[in-house]
Amino acid sequence: MTSLMSVFDPSSSLTSFNICWFFPLLWIVWPKQFWVLPSLIHILIFNFKNLVLSMMWVKSNQEKKFFMTIFFFIMLINLINAIPLSFPISSNFCFDFCLMIIIWTTVVMSSFLKKKNEFLAHFVIPNISKSYSLISVNMEFVSFFARPFALMMRLMGNMTAGHVLLSLSHSFISSNIPVLVSSFLIMSYELCVCVIQAYVFSGLSVFYYKELD
Repeated sequence: MTSLMSVFDPSSSLTSFNICWFFPLLWIVWPKQFWVLPSLIHILIFNFKNLVLSMMWVKSNQEKKFFMTIFFFIMLINLINAIPLSFPISSNFCFDFCLMIIIWTTVVMSSFLKKKNEFLAHFVIPNISKSYSLISVNMEFVSFFARPFALMMRLMGNMTAGHVLLSLSHSFISSNIPVLVSSFLIMSYELCVCVIQAYVFSGLSVFYYKELD
């Protein structure tokens, strides 16, 4: 009998993973020029991209490409994680920490190099006495660098909880046929969470970037 948390062990998950689950992903990554007519998945991705772009408050093409890359990367990773018996990468602390460091460093350095004085003035609260300015600067500094860790814990916690639900439902399928219905509902819910978490992560990244900008 395996532990419930064994699904988060890559040594036990990858060995039992069925490679046939990768074939449905070919419909997503297959180049568009190989289609005589636009496929349904490409139409959905194109419309979905326009919808997400309309919800993000960025204007330049470079900013749009950067944050849309973050969105689709996290969404694709989350969708792959939803495959049964696969290793949930986005539930891994090392992966989320490295992803957070790369994105946050890019956002902070971009804002700092463009407007150094305004970036440093962001840590100073206006109309405050000098005796409290040092304390307020330290508090703002800690609050500023706590944001990426909050994003990381949000993504890791939600994806871990979703994968635990999938593991529980998968363990009951063989013993109880009606559980298939509830498993389908849980799987649908998990797919929605995959997309929502990707949007929340990229959306908050845009919000923090615009606040610094």
